[in-house]
This record gives sequence, structure tokens and C-alpha cells, in this order.
Amino acid sequence: MPNTITYTSYACAQYQQIWGKGLRYACGVLLLFGMHIGYGQVVKNYPASPATNFSNVTNPGGVFQESGHTVLKSSWGIGGLGAYTGELEVAYTTPISGGTSTYIHVGGASTTLLESLLGGTVGSFLTGLLGGHYFEVEARLNGTMVASGTSSNSFTDPEVNFKINELGEYLIEITPASSYDEIYIKNVTTGLLGGTNTLDIHEIYYFSGAEPCDELLSTSYDGAGLLSVSDVNVENPHFLIDGDDTSSSEMSLALISAGLSVTQSVYINSPAQAEDQFNITMDFAGSGIIDLDLINSVQVAAYLNGSQVYTQSISSILDVSLLNLLIIGNKVEVSFTPNTAFDEVQITLSSVVGVATPVLNLYEFKILPQPPTPQVSATQICYNKTYTLSATADSAYQLLWYDDNDNLLATTAYNGTYHTGNLQTDTTIYVAVKKPACTETSAKVPIEIEVLPDIKHPDITISSLSD
Repeated sequence: MPNTITYTSYACAQYQQIWGKGLRYACGVLLLFGMHIGYGQVVKNYPASPATNFSNVTNPGGVFQESGHTVLKSSWGIGGLGAYTGELEVAYTTPISGGTSTYIHVGGASTTLLESLLGGTVGSFLTGLLGGHYFEVEARLNGTMVASGTSSNSFTDPEVNFKINELGEYLIEITPASSYDEIYIKNVTTGLLGGTNTLDIHEIYYFSGAEPCDELLSTSYDGAGLLSVSDVNVENPHFLIDGDDTSSSEMSLALISAGLSVTQSVYINSPAQAEDQFNITMDFAGSGIIDLDLINSVQVAAYLNGSQVYTQSISSILDVSLLNLLIIGNKVEVSFTPNTAFDEVQITLSSVVGVATPVLNLYEFKILPQPPTPQVSATQICYNKTYTLSATADSAYQLLWYDDNDNLLATTAYNGTYHTGNLQTDTTIYVAVKKPACTETSAKVPIEIEVLPDIKHPDITISSLSD
């Protein structure tokens, strides 16, 4: 079998995640074939060592482990004389099912080239200029190609994507529709650029298993209506998925012409479910009042298998208080509830004619359970009496009951109840949900309990009765 590294998610947050937000809460022990971290497992599977074929490669065995280092060299030689390419082929011991992605962690090439590949249409402007150095990738079955892509066209092939994870690692993702058992990479330098170029490959792997808590995330961006590469920009796109709400991906538009937009996409390794929601923390950079038309131009959409399943504008989903905070430049966390499964989310900033566009900061993306629905949101009880609270949630979750000071009072089943005890003052109880094996909770929903005054009747003395 291929070499494997196994991750399991405990409810702790001692170590930074290995790949994507899904392993942020990782505590574990390093074992012979990997790091074991908790309930439900995600396994990183490597091809079999050694490489089946390679040329002009340094350390071809570096791709079979985490933090490896394999270098593919290529050169145009002198006027094309003595030109050579760097090629590497590796094989899995058994065929991988169609629809399963293999990830190739690359580096070492021109930083400008790698950054441009994240930008889709935006990057195509630059890759055209840098076309003298490119690399190709193929998935094969018994030596026959079943999927391919090349950086010379910014990996626009439907089965190949270029992404970045939260650690800033560049990833070629190849997802053949049919089964495959080999991965082939070729590094090329042509006369357009000349000289000698390298491509570093740090590891090649695919994931199996399921992560019951946080999902594995990656991201890229694209633009529309461009006239030049400088029309749109996204700085540090991986900061949106790094689990740190103090760092941000920065989306910006250089022009205020009609039809110009920039979109950042977040990819979810295993689809989020219908009972999930996603939250995005954002603000507009700079000082002053943000034009409401500009806020209206920010659209968020969710997709499943490439088909749109949900769309909403920021302004239509915010309540008045949050909308006002965003208008004056404050950071807000916005919740979106598709009520259907999704595996990709897109955030799009469009230009508004005549309105200068400030930078849109995207601080954090996270997937959370939908909040539970209490049986009542407010009620009245008599003085010094108890009350039994109930709420409903999906059967995959537990109910968590909190007091005003965020102290956990009780954990019950998804259809459980909570008994308050005798109450003498007005009280607010909060209820949220989480999966039993996970730490991330939904938003807390308040339940207001008004305690009626204790009415004491004075004693009445009857001294005498007469006709």
C-alpha cells in the first residue's frame, strides 16, 4: 500500500494544522507512518517509492514524505542546443478512483509565476509573458493519459486547478474523472525565456477518510472584465483560511469601470452539509463612510460540484446594526445559510461606476453548525419556580446550554431539555449546538425568562361579626 500519514481530530488546539483549516485543532503523537490526532480520520496517501521514471531530477525520492524536496531542472541551452527538460513519474500501488484529487505541492519556480497561477484569468496576462518557463502535469492509467494540464494556459483545464492552502503552500490539484495510478510532471524552459529553471516538488499525495470537524480548505481567485493584469488584485489570499482573524486576504479593483470584478474562491475538501452554515469576517479598508452601492456589489455564492446552489448579497443578509457598522468601516462577521450541501464558496467584489473602491479585507472563513431552534424565545414564570427549556437541532449535534457569563450549564442530546432550577430574577439562558467529537460551536441563541414579582398578601384580621 502507499505510504500514509493519518490525522485524527481531538477537541484541542495545541498544534497548528498541517494542511488547511481542517487540521487546525491538532494534538498528536508522531508515529512510524504519521501523526495520529483524534476521532474520525483523514489519511494522506503517498505514491509508492521509488519513482518509476525521472530525468534531470535531484532527489527523486523527496516527494514521498511531508516536507520533502525534489527538484526538476530544465534549460533552453544555447539557442536551443543542449536543451533539456526535467521529468518525474510516480505510481500508486493500486488505482485511485475517479473523482479523487491528487495534490502536488510545488515551489522553487519564479514567485511571480506561482502567484500568477492563482489568479486564473488575472494570471493569464502574466503567464503569457512568462511562457518561456512552464510545467505540465498528467494523471495516467497503465501509462495512458487520463487527465492533464499545463501552467502555460494557467491550468484552465477542467480537471486541473492551481490553489494555495493556509500555510501559503502552492498546490496543483488534478482530479481525473476516471481511475488512475500514475502522476507525471514535466518542467520546461523554452527560447522565450531561455536560461535554466527549476521546479521544486515537496510532496505528492491524495486524501482518504473523513474529517468530522473542521474541513480541509484551499483557495484561489479570478477576475472578470479585465483590460490589464493590474485591474484587479488579491494579496495574501490564504489569510482568509488560516484560522487567524487578525490577518486578511485583500481584494481590490484598480478601476471603477462597469463590468470589472474580482472573485476569491474557497474550496472545501469534503462537502459541507445542509445543516451547516458558513461565516465570513470582513471590512473595508480606510476611513470614512463606505458607499452603500459598493456594499450592495459584494456577492457571495455557494456551489456543489460546480453548480451554484446559493447566492446572496452582503447588504441583503445583514441586519441594520451590522450594516451600519460595515458602512462606517468596522469589521463584521456575516453568516450565510445555504440549507443545502456545498463544496465551494465564492466572494465577488464588483466595481460601481463613479464610486472609488476601497480594499475589501476578508479575515476569516469558517464552517459552523446552524444554530438550534428553541421552543420559545421568551417566556414568563412565577417567582421561585423552575422552567424546562427545549430546542431542536439536527440529530448529528448536541445541545449546549449556557448562562449569561458564558458558563456551560449542561450538554444534552439534540432533542434534550434543560431544567433551570428555581428562579427569583429575570434570567437569560443561551443554547448552541456542536458535533460530539468537535470543538466548534454554533452561534448561541438567547432564551429570555421573565420572573414575575413575588406578590405577598397582607394578613387580614376580622375582629367581630355582627348581624
